[in-house]
Amino acid sequence: MVPTISQQLRGIRSAMVKSIVPALPADDSFVQEQAGLVLATLEWVLDVQESETLYEATERDEYRELLDRLSALSSVPPPTRTPSRPPTPRRSPTSRSCGRRPRR
Repeated sequence: MVPTISQQLRGIRSAMVKSIVPALPADDSFVQEQAGLVLATLEWVLDVQESETLYEATERDEYRELLDRLSALSSVPPPTRTPSRPPTPRRSPTSRSCGRRPRR
């Protein structure tokens, strides 16, 4: 089983807290500050990443609604499309055998 992006990020955070941060020199305030910033950024990414799919689906629905309203103002009929469904979850880049970056 390939870990989710959230699981991978939590693993990185855990390794930082348990192994890396304690090994840093306690008397080097700059190093301690930078490690704290990395941990804070990981926390922020975890918060944002978990709501990304819902945000994208909501944004897609709003654009479709706008397209329908704009099409109603013109003589051009709205495009035919399949029923709305949630976006397909993205695969982790580690799950690809060739090592290419995932398309966005």
